[in-house]
Amino acid sequence: MSETIIAQATAKMPSAIAIVRMSGIKATEIAQKICCQTNWSNLSNNRVLAYLYDENGKQFEQALILIFKTPNSFTGEDIIEFHCHGNNLICDKLIKTALFYGARLALPGEFTQRAFLNRKLDLIQAEAIMDLIQARSEKLLKAASSQLNGNLSQKINLLIQKLFDIMGLIHGPLDFPMETEFLEIDLTLIENLLEEIKIELQGLIKKAKQINIYRQGLKTLILGRPNVGKSSLLNALLQEDRAIVSSTAGTTRDFISESLSIADIPLNLIDTAGLRNEKFIKDDLEKKGIEKAKSLMKEAELIFFVFDSGEGWTMEDQNLFAQIQAEKLKETPIILIGNKIDLLNNAQQEVLKTELENMPHLILISAQAQTGFLDLEKTIIKLFQLPSSSIEGDFEIAINQRQSLCLQKAENILKTINLNLPTEIISTLTQEIIQVLQEINGSQTYSSDTAMQSIFANFCIGK
Repeated sequence: MSETIIAQATAKMPSAIAIVRMSGIKATEIAQKICCQTNWSNLSNNRVLAYLYDENGKQFEQALILIFKTPNSFTGEDIIEFHCHGNNLICDKLIKTALFYGARLALPGEFTQRAFLNRKLDLIQAEAIMDLIQARSEKLLKAASSQLNGNLSQKINLLIQKLFDIMGLIHGPLDFPMETEFLEIDLTLIENLLEEIKIELQGLIKKAKQINIYRQGLKTLILGRPNVGKSSLLNALLQEDRAIVSSTAGTTRDFISESLSIADIPLNLIDTAGLRNEKFIKDDLEKKGIEKAKSLMKEAELIFFVFDSGEGWTMEDQNLFAQIQAEKLKETPIILIGNKIDLLNNAQQEVLKTELENMPHLILISAQAQTGFLDLEKTIIKLFQLPSSSIEGDFEIAINQRQSLCLQKAENILKTINLNLPTEIISTLTQEIIQVLQEINGSQTYSSDTAMQSIFANFCIGK
């Protein structure tokens, strides 16, 4: 980390203000050359308004310069931030001048990587920064903010400490027999600690699965026979006329994909061609649309099966529903949505509910009247065991895929431990779990620079 790095920290687009960030041992020296000032040691507030000059001594900008001295900076190194006008030509000239004086362009995520390597952040907190930038929902935003404050780090450190306690209980009587000649290995205490660790690991893995829904969204397929209101449902959820709605069956020939949030849960929603018996298909285009709908079924994480409440649950609905259950490759949850409920009076609605009381996850809506959508939200939350939107601080952690894989690996090792094993084996397995958990917060040394680079590769340049 002897090199000084520089990059634009704000988006490369016209704006009122742009920030160019520089970090490293020569950051202050290079900045002083750009400003043609030799001494900033007398600055009282670590900021200065100065003119900027290129390598040929030509003035090209006036900028506010903020100075963060080591070790009290984000990276732990000297950081200089140039707050200039948001014109890409200005930022590019500033960066080019810094490169002339000895800086180099920063790699993606390199500022954050230096913060980690200089122990200003652990690896969990470093990854939380990316979640803060990319959060698609309020819940994930809150979780990432909490994680940046060290919430998950504390939980992992506590687990590691309990595992070290187990190591101490095993090795105390073994390594110091003279001092502990009257002591035996406390297997009961070890068993209790292992059970606590198991429960905590399972809780974290469950949270990882839940938060992944808020991070990635749910690939959601709208299925049903033609003209039951699938496109109307899509339009109602989007609050815009995205799909063509017609009383003519078979209007949707291809699929329409849109993203939206329901109860802060991101849904990647796909409206498909209506499914029906081959003998009723009008042409090859509709046939291809139906085939595409069936292929998408295999990738779906949630299915909305829509039927026309006004017509009731028909034999064709039943056959299509059975076909979907038979063809999907995994246990994809299906929500049964009776649309056009505004066409039925209260008594008729109750009759329909009674007829379908054995069907799972039934809700009745009216896409036209915008009713029943709260029941849809509640059903999704229940199906995926998500916290209610009414709870403050639903998620205090934002476990990512890398961290989740480590947690699952630790749990798998933990499952192999039983107290009938020789204590030396229990100790070895415990040490393996410690190493896996240390990979999560970065206290375990990585075997290669490639492994470390892969973690920061998805960060934006300048972060």
